Amino acid sequence: MNRPKYNQEPYYSGKKKCHTRKRQIICTGKGKLLGVSSAVPGSVHDKRLEEQTMYLNHAPPGAKRLGDRAYQGESDTYGIWGIRTMVPKKKPKGGELTSAEKEVNRQISSLRVIVEHVIGHLKYSRIFGDKTRYRRDISDPISNVVGGLYNFKHGY
Repeated sequence: MNRPKYNQEPYYSGKKKCHTRKRQIICTGKGKLLGVSSAVPGSVHDKRLEEQTMYLNHAPPGAKRLGDRAYQGESDTYGIWGIRTMVPKKKPKGGELTSAEKEVNRQISSLRVIVEHVIGHLKYSRIFGDKTRYRRDISDPISNVVGGLYNFKHGY
């Protein structure tokens, strides 16, 4: 996004070193897009965004969720629903992962690639990946339309 004229600090992402907004997407293991969150300033942590969207409150009991390293160290289950969090294991400082841990990481990565492909398709529409010049208040409806078009295109 372009640098806001006022109130710049919340939109500055220290990770990307520019002003950004972020969204969270929820999709099935087959790639069907279930939801796109509202845009939040880029400085908001992924975990906080997840708590704000409350998508996990609508997940069926015993569901599994995939997370990247932003969710590292989080407890294994979420709330009373028993939703299991699958996060790749980090290499310990000065050590190596065992072959079993590497295999688990490989399996998690093979599942996460589905989500990454969905994100790539959404970025292809250039609404999610590029700088936008329209008003911020209409970005959420536009992203919902793009998500619906993605599902329509893929036959969901």
